[in-house]
Amino acid sequence: MSAVNHQWKKWQQIAGITVVCGLAVAGCNRSEDKAEETAEEAPVVVEEPQTPLIQCNDPMLEDRLKGALENGLNQEAQRILADYAERADISIDSAALSTKSNRVMIDINNANILPDASDGTMTTCQASVSMTLSSEDLYQASTFGAANNQPSLPSRLAEQNIRINNNMLIDDAFTYVVGMQGGQLQMRIAGRPAIIDSVSEVLASAVVKERIDEINAERAAAAATRRNEQRANEIQRTPKPPRVEPMQPTQPAPAPEPSSNSGSTSSSSSSSANSSAASQPTESKPANQSGLNQVPTDKQTEMVITYDNEATY
Repeated sequence: MSAVNHQWKKWQQIAGITVVCGLAVAGCNRSEDKAEETAEEAPVVVEEPQTPLIQCNDPMLEDRLKGALENGLNQEAQRILADYAERADISIDSAALSTKSNRVMIDINNANILPDASDGTMTTCQASVSMTLSSEDLYQASTFGAANNQPSLPSRLAEQNIRINNNMLIDDAFTYVVGMQGGQLQMRIAGRPAIIDSVSEVLASAVVKERIDEINAERAAAAATRRNEQRANEIQRTPKPPRVEPMQPTQPAPAPEPSSNSGSTSSSSSSSANSSAASQPTESKPANQSGLNQVPTDKQTEMVITYDNEATY
């Protein structure tokens, strides 16, 4: 009897173990089924590219970019100008450069996003930036470069990937970064823009060339003044010749008036006799001839010259 009970207990133990294993297997199957159902019910999430909060062509952003370009241009041009003035040993007023840089017109066109260089917080933009200068500044910069044995201005600009169109310098690959940080718009220029270097070089060269021309003009004027003063001193030291007054022409003496009527009668009779004597051919008269020829020299004179064969009275 004891053997039978012992065998029965053994079967009970085996049956219990079998039930426990079956329950465990069933639980595992249910967990796997639930995991499969959960995986099947989970929605598929597709990540879409985030739209940047700031667009590259935003007007407010363009205004800030222009302001940053103006400040950078003025600072770089002042640095180059100081270097030129030191090498040339001349003094230059920086206000002249500020006036030129303030006249530069800056335009921003074709602003686009660079997706590969952007993240969720900051956006990298690329645009075409142009700066328009005066014709005089470009001419002075070209002349200054030629005087210093530099390549032509278009060649130097091409080396920095800057196009020139009339008076406009253009950078077609200008890059800058924008984004919102702490609720404020942030913007920074990537690297050192080539267009700022190029335009700063042109402005500084133009100012230096104009200053050199002013110095040369001042020196030429001073030299001309010294020559004029030297010439004036030489003229003052040279003795002046005496002044010769022109001689007045001699006036003829007036003829005297006849003194009486008798003299007039005598002159008239003498003139008549002289005329008759002149009309006749000259003849030799005898020595004892008493007649004398009276020949007046002038009708208005009282002097009478008488001729005879021996003498003249």
